[in-house]
Amino acid sequence: MPSAFTKSVDRNTSLGHYQTFVFNVRLVVFRMAKDTEISRRERILEAAEKAFGEYGFTGASLRRIVVEARVNLATVYYYFGSKNGLMEAVLKRRFGPLRAEQLELLRQRQASARSRPLRVEEILEVMLAPPLRLAADNPKSKVQSPKSADNSPGDQSRDREGVSHSAQREEVPKLASNGNGPVVTRLIGRIVTEPDGQTQKILRSQREDVRAAFFKAFQAAFPEVAPAELYWRLEFVWGALAFILCNPRRLEVETGGMCDPADTGKVLSEMIAFFSAGFAALKGQNSKTKAQIRKPKLMSHES
Repeated sequence: MPSAFTKSVDRNTSLGHYQTFVFNVRLVVFRMAKDTEISRRERILEAAEKAFGEYGFTGASLRRIVVEARVNLATVYYYFGSKNGLMEAVLKRRFGPLRAEQLELLRQRQASARSRPLRVEEILEVMLAPPLRLAADNPKSKVQSPKSADNSPGDQSRDREGVSHSAQREEVPKLASNGNGPVVTRLIGRIVTEPDGQTQKILRSQREDVRAAFFKAFQAAFPEVAPAELYWRLEFVWGALAFILCNPRRLEVETGGMCDPADTGKVLSEMIAFFSAGFAALKGQNSKTKAQIRKPKLMSHES
């Protein structure tokens, strides 16, 4: 017959097993709830990303987003507070890694260059390659950086110390896009060209430091050029990039298939060649030279 001590031990052991069992059940339930919460939030972000990319901020309705995400409207407000909050979360999710890569690549190039300013081609490559890689359909593909453009009009093949730069191609590893490249790049292109004031305000908050870093790099390359001259050209670059990202197939249609936007290495090479020439035109310009350049006049209907 078991003693009172043995019964007490058995009770304590059973109680301990029970408490452990309850704890494990609660842990599993908590993890399931957490996973469900993450899944709901991710589904909302995925649906919003598609809607904003397809219809823009103004055209995308929350009703469409909740149907796609299989949630109710209250869930969207619970996680994001408002449509603006949802847009901000979508942009932060996609622009965050892109922003980090561009700034890190720029930092690496500047560290390698030491005291010399970066060449135009180097700055443009860091600006353009990450978003163009994101646009590639195959996340394992690589985009070749263009040659150091010894033959291009905008080439500055020697730095101020007279050191010649290699014309060899280097391969830049592509960011994994998880197969969402076309959706992401359409979103970026659409939002960049979105006229809605609130959208542009959110976008500026996400990209302000990147734009400032690239402008500073161009200023170092062209210290004698007025800021407004650099801003013109820099905005043309951003605009051309947005055009390519927003509707890449349009380029193929407009050129009758001669230009393939899916060849991101070629897109990168052509954009760098074109815009480096535009920046190179600033080199050596002084006030007298500019004064001698006749400003073109817009054609009127009467002419």
